[in-house]
Amino acid sequence: MSHRDVLISVVGRDRPGIVESVTRSMVGQRGNVLESRLAKLGGEFAGFFLVRLDEGRVEALDQALAADSDGLDIRVRVLESDSDSPHGGVPYRLVVSGADHEGIIHDFGALLARSGVNIANMRTVVKPSPITGTPLFSMRATLEVPLTVPLKVLRADLEAICEAEAVEAELNIITGS
Repeated sequence: MSHRDVLISVVGRDRPGIVESVTRSMVGQRGNVLESRLAKLGGEFAGFFLVRLDEGRVEALDQALAADSDGLDIRVRVLESDSDSPHGGVPYRLVVSGADHEGIIHDFGALLARSGVNIANMRTVVKPSPITGTPLFSMRATLEVPLTVPLKVLRADLEAICEAEAVEAELNIITGS
């Protein structure tokens, strides 16, 4: 029997037991979780699960998740091809920090999109400075930088955004495991 990979997104008011409930439906359809990303954001639970299961069980999984949703917004998306990223490229870590204000994420995202750089993973947070209480922004992202992207140009463009946004950034290649 052939297998399918499905991406399941789950969003709803955070509470204990969400992961158990959602994965119970996956196990019930003999699905195997290949990867997951889970977070509590503003009192809400947000999770993504990449699940592999027999092709004939996809609809049953969708129905089981809907039946057990208990107020959660659950979406099942069948992936059309290999779940590996089609973008590829050299992995880099981008770390940004500075005083928080609107537009930081957008400006960095726009630059990376124009450059053909894919954001594989990103986490941002705003926390008060321990001394002054001023909101401080920080971002950590894993990027997939194509070999065709000139690093000198990318670094210069990042510096320009840093200057305009009054933030600092580091871009380093990720080596080893």
